[in-house]
Amino acid sequence: MWTTGFWNAVQHAIPVGGTVCPVIIASDKTNLTRFSGNKLDLKLRTYEIFHRSMAHVLEPLKSAGNPKTGGEMVGGDGNVRKVYPLLCTYVADYPEQCLVTCTKYGTCPKCQRKANDLGLASAGDSRTVLWTLGIMKEAHDTSVANQKATPGQDSNSTRKSKSRAHTLAMKHDVAGGIEPFWKDFPLTDIHDCITPDILHQCYQGVFKHLLKWVQEIVVLPPTCGVRHFKKGIADFSQVTGTEHKHIARILLASLTGKVDQRGIVACKALLNFIHLAQTKCLAQKKAYFVNNRLPKIKSTFPNSILCFIM
Repeated sequence: MWTTGFWNAVQHAIPVGGTVCPVIIASDKTNLTRFSGNKLDLKLRTYEIFHRSMAHVLEPLKSAGNPKTGGEMVGGDGNVRKVYPLLCTYVADYPEQCLVTCTKYGTCPKCQRKANDLGLASAGDSRTVLWTLGIMKEAHDTSVANQKATPGQDSNSTRKSKSRAHTLAMKHDVAGGIEPFWKDFPLTDIHDCITPDILHQCYQGVFKHLLKWVQEIVVLPPTCGVRHFKKGIADFSQVTGTEHKHIARILLASLTGKVDQRGIVACKALLNFIHLAQTKCLAQKKAYFVNNRLPKIKSTFPNSILCFIM
């Protein structure tokens, strides 16, 4: 947040003397009820309930964070300041990242790469609020035009129009047919707010494939100070984030003498990436990884693994 350009950019967008108050939001999906019916209609209903609920809860932030208004708050020193609370970070699991950013599941919530192109070494064009809203508006306008041109409308015409808009937007990997809660948020790009999902994307994504590759040729040895899996790891039905970390601590040493040196270099690069993704200054580490570690991984692992990295 303070290590990249966010703070400096918004500081210049608010009046002189104003104070930026970054807002961090975290949420996790919880099923409270079960709907039945058409699969696409259920998906749209879920999207709409979530975004309408979030819009209602976060409505005060829109006016409070507006550079033309703001709000007065008392600081720790007792002085009253003009404060602008701005949504800057949204912490969520990958499935909910797609729900929040209106991104097609299986694609990246931060770039425009197609699912089959996520293994490419270069990053795709960034998703932005303007780009996403533009896709959604185009799909909506096309759906409404088709609806007007179709005679014999029934009581379900609105629902069908939303379904058509959703289908059209999905051609660009965007979930249409809804109004996202972040549409009118000041000085906020929801795609930049998304943070890495360390458990699901790094450990259960990248690290899981690494374990699958090595678990048939090595036995993790007992080591002082770390956890020993005396029954191995092949029969684990569900591995927690903590267990992934325990395995990662001794995995590289267990490969010595059993795997070609190129494989060890690639495994080390993957483990380094997982640690780099958790650093506070991620923007400064990205160039180092792409220039020094990624080429070593690409020379050993197939693109099916690389899609979880980029």
